[in-house]
Amino acid sequence: MGFFPPFVTMLLIVGIINAINLIDGLDGLSGGIASIYFLTIAVLGFILNKFGGLDIMISIIMLGATLGYLVHNFPPAKVYMGDAGSTFIGLMISIIMLIGFKTLTLTSLIIPSLLLAIPILDTLFAIIRRKLRHKPAMQPDKDHLHHQLLRMNLSKTKTLLIIYAINILFSITSIFYAIGYQYEMIICYIVLLFLVLFLILKTNIIFERKK
Repeated sequence: MGFFPPFVTMLLIVGIINAINLIDGLDGLSGGIASIYFLTIAVLGFILNKFGGLDIMISIIMLGATLGYLVHNFPPAKVYMGDAGSTFIGLMISIIMLIGFKTLTLTSLIIPSLLLAIPILDTLFAIIRRKLRHKPAMQPDKDHLHHQLLRMNLSKTKTLLIIYAINILFSITSIFYAIGYQYEMIICYIVLLFLVLFLILKTNIIFERKK
């Protein structure tokens, strides 16, 4: 297969690790997104009768770990994962995605990637935003999606619940896709992505809007 598959593998691993790390800017956010991801993969494994798959087993183990952590990280947080924790979770998510794709436990890399639509899009727009503002791509700022919601005078808890809800919608859509409603769920995916893009474009995530 040559150079292409290793390149894609490295790109996916580094990309997911950075996406989870960058989204970890609010108590309970990365842990909650990861928990929804692991739970969805476990449910998909049950539906597809693939509980013997390594990716499903890792997902169940990681679900227990992230839920246990989330109990103490949900606002007001008592413990924090830091860069070491967020990068580890990102690594485990990327490994699960690669194992699932290799063994055909899941339909493809697309469905698992859509479960991470929020962190992936947030990271993509962060890179674009910083480039447009002539700043280094990895320079921290306060213009991520959760920061934008907080500026709308939403509490930390409400901000988390809104982002959780969007992720859960992607999760439910993925589950119904696995059941067999492919055509209908593709339409749902498109609608959800447009809703996320609409929400993003109504904020300063990319461009600084004039007040």
